[in-house]
Amino acid sequence: MSKNGKNKLARIIAFAILILLIACCTFAVWISYRYKQILAERLPLMIAKSTDSVYHISFRDIHVHIFTHNITLTGLELWPDQKQVEKLKSAHRHIPPTLSTVSIPLLEASGLVWKDIIDKGILDCGNVTVHQLKWLMVCRPNPQDSLLQHDQQKKPYISLIRAEHIDFNSPNIIYHYEGIKDSFSAFLRGGKASLQQFIYNFDERQDTSLFLYARSGKLRPDTFIFRKKVGIYTVRKPLLDFETTLNSITLKDVKLKQMVDHNPNDGEKEIYDFDLPSIKLMDFNWNQLINKSILQTSDVIATDPKMNIRYIDKNQPQTNKMGSYPHQLLLQVGLQTNLATINIHNGYFKYTEVTKKDGDAVIEFTNIQGHFTNITNMTSIIAKHKSCTIKLKGKYMNKSDVSSTFDFYLGDTSGRFKMDGILENLDGEDVMKQAQALTIVEVTSFHLDKMDMHIEGDGSYAKGNFTVLYKDLKISLLKFKSNFRKGKHGPFSFLGSALILYPSNPMPGSEPRQVTTSFARDPQKGFIGSLWENIYRAAKKSAVRNENLVNITDGKESSKGEERKKGFFQRLFGKKH
Repeated sequence: MSKNGKNKLARIIAFAILILLIACCTFAVWISYRYKQILAERLPLMIAKSTDSVYHISFRDIHVHIFTHNITLTGLELWPDQKQVEKLKSAHRHIPPTLSTVSIPLLEASGLVWKDIIDKGILDCGNVTVHQLKWLMVCRPNPQDSLLQHDQQKKPYISLIRAEHIDFNSPNIIYHYEGIKDSFSAFLRGGKASLQQFIYNFDERQDTSLFLYARSGKLRPDTFIFRKKVGIYTVRKPLLDFETTLNSITLKDVKLKQMVDHNPNDGEKEIYDFDLPSIKLMDFNWNQLINKSILQTSDVIATDPKMNIRYIDKNQPQTNKMGSYPHQLLLQVGLQTNLATINIHNGYFKYTEVTKKDGDAVIEFTNIQGHFTNITNMTSIIAKHKSCTIKLKGKYMNKSDVSSTFDFYLGDTSGRFKMDGILENLDGEDVMKQAQALTIVEVTSFHLDKMDMHIEGDGSYAKGNFTVLYKDLKISLLKFKSNFRKGKHGPFSFLGSALILYPSNPMPGSEPRQVTTSFARDPQKGFIGSLWENIYRAAKKSAVRNENLVNITDGKESSKGEERKKGFFQRLFGKKH
């Protein structure tokens, strides 16, 4: 072939390739435009059809990149139609307890498999980035929901959504719960979140061993706020990691530092620190939690949990706490809850009460081993097992053995309970600061061999039986600045000990003394306060020779339904101990 012929052929081939490229580009542009047009027309219809017209969706713009398998979406909005919700309610049709409103200014997705979308109804992609997500969830559980008509769910066009990796930048998530007896709001603001192997399946029976619809993830928000009527809890920079297996979810390295309970009128009331290295939830079902408001596990295992509470006495409002015992609150929770067992290994708990007096009262428990059973508010479970039991043991102030068993009755809302406990090997120095901070005495010498206690009652009263075995008890009666009141052998220590105290139990040649206590509920005391009131009175009655002296200083005991009376020192100093 001549040179001119070869050049002519090359020009023809180049021109053909150019035409082909132009055709491909034109086809790609046309396909992208058609996808955009199809999505704009069909997506709102698909969402409405698959949700009984409860939800509507819109977006400002979408860019579909056929060859790069990418999509860029802007101005995405999803919201519930409240008129349709009320219409379905009036027709006695089932409405999901939680309704969502979502706004996403910018969403970028890559690695989409077009063929799966068309052939299988599966939206499968590699990486997704969601910018400035705003997600409002409002949960209004309906106790009569089980009586309403549940329609057969309509299968949507897209039945499965998968992504290898999702990043959320500066999300703003709000959850409002509005129950019959309680309400609260939770806010997660700012920061970042990363989810691995995200899976949303239309069939809620599938892929139940997920958390946040993902196999693993890391949450690093700027702020977490939990708001109730009685206070606002705020945490800066909380941490949460998680990973899942076929039948478990493990929350790892959960850290809530300086979670402050405050309100504008009273200031800071309590400050919490939580450090939870590992919490494993066995047989947890994320889909059941989201779609049916049911929290259920076969076992929860907490390893090395740490909790530190700082209670600021002067900022505590005088509120009525009736009906707020732990099991009463459990029965009030609108979320159907059934945690079969909870096991705690090597726990740590520290409680510091910042009092109006000088000094703080510190109570510390280490090496806590705990076993909880039947933590539930589901009537079908309670019908078979009417009690929630809690067994705890550990070390008080890292030395003294302590154990307790709680039995909380779930068969009604009266708050009925029983508690049995043992405390051993306690010295005066272990309780000296607590006594100084919470009372008007100073313990100068003391050793507790063993305390056996049984306390029972309900939301209106508590009574107890105690045996307190101790020796070498000496106290100072009054708290004033003087060197005469200090030491085991000071004159005021001798006066207090010799005149009013039994220095030991049992006394030489005598049987151990046993005491009983009984108090009508102080409406301003919580569960721990009611227990402490009986324990504290038992310690006094075991030690003081004349019970009338205890009645004069602290007030007489009372039975269920009786009016409480303050003692002289309670009226003088304002303490309820």
